[in-house]
Amino acid sequence: MSENERLIPVVVPEKWCMYDQLHKIQKEYDEALLELDALEDNSDDDVRFAAYEDKQSLAEELVDIQVACETALSMLGLNQEQRDQVRQRVNQKNALRGYHGN
Repeated sequence: MSENERLIPVVVPEKWCMYDQLHKIQKEYDEALLELDALEDNSDDDVRFAAYEDKQSLAEELVDIQVACETALSMLGLNQEQRDQVRQRVNQKNALRGYHGN
């Protein structure tokens, strides 16, 4: 992943705790569900086949979830290299479980 593609953690207020961040992740998830509902309401087919332009709001909410999760990992004190290592381990486990279609 190049530097331009990396998710950048958001700077959180000093008194912000992990519970606050997990609630933020939940809020972003709820917003993604609303966008999915709107996309499904306006689509005749499976949302995977909807026009690129029609999927933008949902895509942005999903990236908001990613950024909120990246921020939580940063709050744990993990630097970029450590976060990448965690992602690699999770990807390996998921591949072994067949989640990647292997």
